[in-house]
Amino acid sequence: MLKTSRRNFMKKTAQTAVGLHVPHLISASIGLSAITARAFAQVVNQKKETDFNFVLFRAIGGMDSVQGIHPWLDGKPKMSEEDLWLGYDARVDVERNIAGTQISLGPAASSLAPFVKKMAVVRGLYMGASDLGHPAAIQHISSGRTQESAPHLAGYFGEKYSSREHFVVTNTAIQRGVVPPFPTILTQALKELGDMEKFETSSSLDLYQDSSLAVNRYLDLLKQKSKLLRFAEVLKSYSSGSDQPQDETVALASLAAGLSRVVQIDLIDEAKNLDTHGGHSMHKEYQKLRWDRIAAFLKGLVDTNLIDKTLVVVVTEFNRSPGKNANDGKDHNYSDNAVALFGRGVIGGSTVGDHQLYVRTNKIPLSLWAGSFINYQSGRVSELNALRAMQNGKIIKLPANVNLIRPADLWATVARSFGTEFSRILPHDSQIIPGVFQT
Repeated sequence: MLKTSRRNFMKKTAQTAVGLHVPHLISASIGLSAITARAFAQVVNQKKETDFNFVLFRAIGGMDSVQGIHPWLDGKPKMSEEDLWLGYDARVDVERNIAGTQISLGPAASSLAPFVKKMAVVRGLYMGASDLGHPAAIQHISSGRTQESAPHLAGYFGEKYSSREHFVVTNTAIQRGVVPPFPTILTQALKELGDMEKFETSSSLDLYQDSSLAVNRYLDLLKQKSKLLRFAEVLKSYSSGSDQPQDETVALASLAAGLSRVVQIDLIDEAKNLDTHGGHSMHKEYQKLRWDRIAAFLKGLVDTNLIDKTLVVVVTEFNRSPGKNANDGKDHNYSDNAVALFGRGVIGGSTVGDHQLYVRTNKIPLSLWAGSFINYQSGRVSELNALRAMQNGKIIKLPANVNLIRPADLWATVARSFGTEFSRILPHDSQIIPGVFQT
C-alpha cells in the first residue's frame, strides 16, 4: 500500500495543477533562467513547425519492467523468491525477438507486439543511488533534472509548438518553471466541449487563473469548425461505448484533428495501483491495463497515418525490486528503469542498455537491479561492473566513452531527434544515446 504522502501526491498530480502549471509560477532556484528558455526557443525556431507531434505517457506508480518491456530471458530462475520473482514462466510467457527485432516483451506488455518495428526500448536508466520517493523520481524522469522546480521537457515543447490554434492537451499538470505560459486544454474539458458551462468547470484546475481565459480557449476552439468536426468523428470512432472516452482517446482525436501537437497523459488508477509494496501478484494485470491503453492509442496513430510524424515516449518513475518483500510485494528500485519510444524517427525494433541482477549477500541485504554502463560510441553494454562500488563511495575511473544512462541523456537524445540543441537546458554532461533514433 502507498504511504499517505505518496497517495496524496498521486491524486494531486492529476487533480491539483495549481502550483505546477500556472502563469505566475516562476522559480528562481532551478539553475535555469529566462535567457535559457529564450535560447531554446531560438534554436527550435530553426526547425519547421509542422513536421512532428510529441506525446508523453507517464505510468505513475513504478512499473515492474521485468513483467513488461525488459523481461527475464534466462528460463526458470534458480533462486529464491526473495532474490527474484517474475510472476510468469519465462520459457513460455515471453515473446522473444518479435518479428526478428531485438525487442522481447513480457506478458504485461504483449499488446505492444504489433508495433515493435516502430518501437525502441532504452533499458537500464539509472535514477540515482537512493530511493527519494515518487515525487522526486517523477520530476527527474520528466525533466532530466533533480531540482524540484526544473521545467518538464513537455513544457518546453508545449511552449514552442502551441498557439491559439494548437493547444497542449493533457490530463494533468505540466511543470514549466521559467518557460513562458502556453495554451493548455484538459482532456476532461474537451469531453465537455458541447457545453460552455461544463467546459469552463472542467478547465478550472487553475490552469488559467481566471475563468475568462477558459472562455477564450472555448471561443478559439469554436472558430475551428472543420477541426472540431474531425475531432468529434475520431473521438466517436475510438470510444469504446463507455460513458466517457479515455483521456488518451481524447488526445488521439485532438492530434488527428490538428487541434494539438503536444500531449501529456498520466496513467493513474488508485484502485489498480502500480505501487505494489504488498500483493505484487496483481501488478502484472495492472501494468497490462496501462500497456493495453497505450497500444490502443498507437493503433489509432497508425489508422490516422500519424505514427511516422508522432514521437510517443512512455516513462515511469523507476523499476521495482527483483525479489518479493515480507509483504508479498516489491519495493522501489531506483538504480534501474526502462523507457519505451514509438514512432517518429526511432530505429524500429532496437534496444539499448541493460541491467544487472545483484542477489542478496552479507553486504547486500536486498536484491536489486542496477543499470548497466554502456559505450556511448558503439551503443554496446559495457562489461564494467562498478555501480555498486560507486554507490559505496569508491572512486572508479571510467573507460573512455563509458557511462550510465540517465534521464538527462534520454531527453538530450529525444531533443536531438527533433534537430534541437539542449546543451544549455539539460546538464552539461548529457550524452546522446546511440542506437535509438535514425541519424
